[in-house]
Amino acid sequence: MSRSALANLSDVSLVAIDETSYRRGHEYLTLVSDMKARRVVFVTPDRDAKTIERFASYLGQHRGTPEQVTSVSIDMSPAFSISVDEHLPNARVTFDKFRVVANASKALDTVRRQQQKADPERQHALDAAQGRQQTESCAIDGLEALGSSTLPSVPPAHGCIASNCERFLNASKSMSPPRVCASDARTSCAQKSN
Repeated sequence: MSRSALANLSDVSLVAIDETSYRRGHEYLTLVSDMKARRVVFVTPDRDAKTIERFASYLGQHRGTPEQVTSVSIDMSPAFSISVDEHLPNARVTFDKFRVVANASKALDTVRRQQQKADPERQHALDAAQGRQQTESCAIDGLEALGSSTLPSVPPAHGCIASNCERFLNASKSMSPPRVCASDARTSCAQKSN
């Protein structure tokens, strides 16, 4: 392919812009990819607002125009968003799904931590319930290995409520129950009940 064919960006309309670190520390390259052709069309150092301006200028030098870009996928960097609006006027911005989910997860985690700090008693109750569920699951797991004939002899002291064990064992007759204790954890479950 000739160099002039590579330089023709007249058909670039959907682009994705992302940065990557190329050395330890905080040295970055920004890559602009043509989403239709699935190829990198522009690479520049750094990851600032000037990046989009440099790409728009590069388009103009290679038979393209900034106005032809109709869609841009970027991370949630405010610098990129503002610069896209300024230098790629017809582009609709789509935020990278990974970043949106990561930010939502981070926000959810922050709220969860705030609630835990505000109500420590609630967290203690949740921790205790989780411990009971694990103990019961391990006891049920052991029962399944012995068979349902041992159900009447299961004392509550083993950490299993009889009605839960019965429900579990009845369900196991019609389908395979999910494994709650991993096979390598069975010994630790047995040790906990002793």
